[in-house]
Amino acid sequence: MPRSHRLTFAGLVVILVVGGHQGLGTALPPPSPTVVFASSTARHGGQEHDDHATPKPDALVSQLQALLSHHATLAVRLTRATLTDDPGFIDAAENALVRNIDDLEAALTPAVGVDAAQRLASQWERPTQSLFQYAAGVRDDEADARRLATRQLDGVVEDQATLLARLGDGRVDQDEVADALRSYFDHQIQQVDRYGAGDHGRAYELQRLAFAETFPVGRATADAAMRTPKPSPTDELRSALSMLLGEHVELAVDTMRAGATGAEDFEAAAAALDANTRDVTEAMDALFGAKRAQAFNEVWADHIDLFVDYTVAVVEGDTAAREAVRERFDRVMRRFGTTLHKITGGRVDADVVTEEMGAHEQHLIDQIEQYAENDYRAAHRVSYTAYQHIRNVAAVLATPFAKTVAQHLPRGGSQTGGGGMARR
Repeated sequence: MPRSHRLTFAGLVVILVVGGHQGLGTALPPPSPTVVFASSTARHGGQEHDDHATPKPDALVSQLQALLSHHATLAVRLTRATLTDDPGFIDAAENALVRNIDDLEAALTPAVGVDAAQRLASQWERPTQSLFQYAAGVRDDEADARRLATRQLDGVVEDQATLLARLGDGRVDQDEVADALRSYFDHQIQQVDRYGAGDHGRAYELQRLAFAETFPVGRATADAAMRTPKPSPTDELRSALSMLLGEHVELAVDTMRAGATGAEDFEAAAAALDANTRDVTEAMDALFGAKRAQAFNEVWADHIDLFVDYTVAVVEGDTAAREAVRERFDRVMRRFGTTLHKITGGRVDADVVTEEMGAHEQHLIDQIEQYAENDYRAAHRVSYTAYQHIRNVAAVLATPFAKTVAQHLPRGGSQTGGGGMARR
């Protein structure tokens, strides 16, 4: 993984708590099988959304970042299932993407109204269809299909950047949004190419890049939807934790599923999960210092062992091994709570962390049970919930982490701006 792009974490978390950071400066029919996304109106039975109370700006930022980053992973899974020609998994992945786009529209509606929310959601529906067509073109060695899909994605970039700039009424830089979207779609295209060529390691590196690139796009979308304040250091830390922990969920799911089926990309998925683990441990070291972070890093490794060992037990049909993992489950989750309570000087509620991390681990275990039974839709539903839930964990940890770090930092850190692509 290119460290210049990925490892903003160890340095980022300290900079965030000190005072923020600077942002990112035709004629061919679709290949078969065809992914068909219902229109927004059809998905909602022709009924318009009811406008609810306008969301809080920071909550909208967090929600959009979570939805778009999960969308990135769901798109990756759809394209890879297309490359391997797995109709059952394609259907399940498409179903999860439809839900994601619906959730995106629902999140935006209170802020921008029904019509604008539908237009914004469609800007993520269209490229998903194009990415599917591109993957089918790679699978079927159809150069014309690939070229058409690429042109369609270029159009999406311009259309979405223009829409966000107009909606934002000067709050969003159109060129910066276009650059970020173009980079995101380029990495999605490249990961399809590399995965199709059997270069799974590079495909997962590109997947990680695409995942990270949705976070500034999520903030820009929120900035376009409503006037958002400059994010506080705690807001930025919450976002950074959400990115780290959210990616952990996605890569854990990919690794468990590849391990359960003996897929060729298992080693690459495991290596990507290891890279994320290094980012997590480096972030903890940067926040708390190596000595205090060591206890967290050990329990983090133990919780990964739990779902890896459970996956092995599922594959082998070993009921006794499953029970042995479950016996370790409660002990490891309690250690999570007590460890974080200790290293934050009591600022983290041990019981809350134990409960939240226990739910996280249970989601991973449940989804692999469903996946091993070839119930892909159920597995996607559980993993979707797992990804949504990890935001709770990030929210629980962000404030006590920020307070703990701030107590040990010199006062008067440099102010380096608010991040994102907004014009403040």
